[in-house]
Amino acid sequence: MQARAKRYIACEHPQTAEEDFDGVIQRLKSEAMKRLTERNMEERQNDELKHRARLDELKAAVPFRSGLKWGLQLDRRVVVPPIYRNIKSPVGCYCAVEGNPNQWGIIMVDGKVVIETRYTNVEINENGTARLTIIPGKIKTVNLRKQ
Repeated sequence: MQARAKRYIACEHPQTAEEDFDGVIQRLKSEAMKRLTERNMEERQNDELKHRARLDELKAAVPFRSGLKWGLQLDRRVVVPPIYRNIKSPVGCYCAVEGNPNQWGIIMVDGKVVIETRYTNVEINENGTARLTIIPGKIKTVNLRKQ
């Protein structure tokens, strides 16, 4: 490994603003923060792409029953453990689940809870929206992609 030559970033008696220690430190901090922000954004985008790819694989998951509880499985592999009272068939990447009697919510096919189980009925549409029945006659529509 070849040693690098010393590189001075500031000097004791600056002639210009670029040689001033405080100015140089502020510039270096802002450059480091910018690189960190860019790296974090790239990581988030990569994680989101991986998550979407995994959800696309799991769209074919089917509900299964174990004892009195329901879960989701794909090719005999458990994707969502059987912890729900009832599960409707997945619609896209989302699935309606019943936690307690007449308390429905929505999960993604990988098990992530999107909407807590507290509605009397849930209908998921292909366009990514869901109709949540709060009480009979009072319905709330939500966009699942923005949850």
